[in-house]
Amino acid sequence: KTWTIFLFWGAERFDIFLNYWTKSTERMSKGVLFPEGYYDGSIILVGLKRKKYFVFNPWKIFHPFPLSVWLAIGASIIFTGVIYIIIENINCLTRPSSERCGAIFYYSAMVFNGQSDFSPRSNLGRLITWSWTFWAMIVGSAYTASLATSLVAEQAPYSNQVNAISDVEAACSRVCVRKGGYEDELVTNKLPDNPIIRKTDDDSVFKSLIDTECDIAVVEMMMWKRYENSKEVNKDCRLEQRGSPYKFLMAGAATSADSDLYCTSLIYHVLNFHFSEMRDEGFITDAWEDNFRSVGNQNCIGHEISSIENDENTLEQFGLREMGGIFIIHFLFTVVALVLAIYRRSF
Repeated sequence: KTWTIFLFWGAERFDIFLNYWTKSTERMSKGVLFPEGYYDGSIILVGLKRKKYFVFNPWKIFHPFPLSVWLAIGASIIFTGVIYIIIENINCLTRPSSERCGAIFYYSAMVFNGQSDFSPRSNLGRLITWSWTFWAMIVGSAYTASLATSLVAEQAPYSNQVNAISDVEAACSRVCVRKGGYEDELVTNKLPDNPIIRKTDDDSVFKSLIDTECDIAVVEMMMWKRYENSKEVNKDCRLEQRGSPYKFLMAGAATSADSDLYCTSLIYHVLNFHFSEMRDEGFITDAWEDNFRSVGNQNCIGHEISSIENDENTLEQFGLREMGGIFIIHFLFTVVALVLAIYRRSF
């Protein structure tokens, strides 16, 4: 049995059927009237908050590249410096000057920061310098892009976050609803291919969401407001409303559309007048606020979930598979220059 069937049953037997009945065209077409509502039955999505990470990590600047790339960068700096010395001044190997050799390695390392102090005297030395600066431009650009992406991703909303019914459908998310309610009927019609988990009472819907039995909950606005600040249901303020209401609805009492035999339509007009008056005077709003305060024992406004975990592994790094090409290009140019330098020296 559904709540709609129960509504039809009650409207036929009672002059006033009090509950949080949501107005719909299907129910109205069956002869049910709905006076001014006193319960916000708007359909919304509720999900787990995304964790925000407040972890001090002094090594974050190295995150754009994995260790293998950093080792390759260090090896390339040393390798390039050695080859440059061999090509430009062969005497540096036979009668090494620690000051001169050390400066060359310093120049080689500074190229990675975008500064080149090389002053090659030979054409082969200029080839090495061009290859090395081109390498530094590509690697430096990749590092900057990856670091910027990781920093922005920490502040940006979760890209896969479900904020609308269309998102729920696209992600084929598991949906929790109150069994037999209007939201159950809506989800059944709108999301026929999604796994639907039906719960018999309101708080079970939210508890199943926290226990990750489902990915998203489709509930009424007032139902969410009632349990949002409840420690027993929304423990540690782990839940949040997602997006805007899918459908704006007011709910309340129901009567039968009968203006002849029992004149229940007259009751509808009387209730409609008094409920409208109470809403205009602010009585209904104040009454609900008092109810929320009596139930709520925590304040979730502005509350954020923090964690000592780190989600950096979910951010893509530029590994050797992506960066290997520029290392190979620079290595080939360097080897060609070295071979030509040795050949000229020998012959």
